[in-house]
Amino acid sequence: MSEPPSMLGPAHLAVVRQRLAGRRRRALELAGAQRAAVLVPLVVAGGAWSLLFVRRADTVTTHQGQVAFPGGHAEPADADIVATALREAAEEIALPRDRVEVVGLLDDVVAITGVLVTPVLGQIREAFEPVPDPAEIALVFEVALATLADPANRSAGYRRPTPAGEIEIPVYGGGPEPIWGLTAWIVSELLPLLALADQ
Repeated sequence: MSEPPSMLGPAHLAVVRQRLAGRRRRALELAGAQRAAVLVPLVVAGGAWSLLFVRRADTVTTHQGQVAFPGGHAEPADADIVATALREAAEEIALPRDRVEVVGLLDDVVAITGVLVTPVLGQIREAFEPVPDPAEIALVFEVALATLADPANRSAGYRRPTPAGEIEIPVYGGGPEPIWGLTAWIVSELLPLLALADQ
């Protein structure tokens, strides 16, 4: 039986870390594709676990107004793709890097713009007050894992061809903003790894 979201803790995260390390990750290589990373932040509050999301500002050059995870393009100075995710989260919402415990890498996904994105799952170990960069981020919010895992909050989205074959990307409700597109794709692949949804 799956462990209820309210009981998630260090032991459960250790199992998730083992799952990530022991599986064959979808690591994509696309000629000429720009690399990017997002941080998928797990947050505990009031004994329940949530994911932290952002809504991008309407003034950014791409993905205006869309719900996303903190992240962006890799830069030459980044030591690796994890460093990219942590740097972007620090820049976008002032999340200190030393408050993130990296759990592991999720499967690579490809944005509709052709950018190759690596999601980095990380637990925020201490409470912090997000300070969104107004040039990039309009809103920071959390949605409980239990809410995302509830089938009543998942609706059919659209089918999309990917390097791994055609998939259906759902839309998640239950929070202040609908979660769709690339972000919903990542959520749909994360929930089974957390044993909170059947796939």
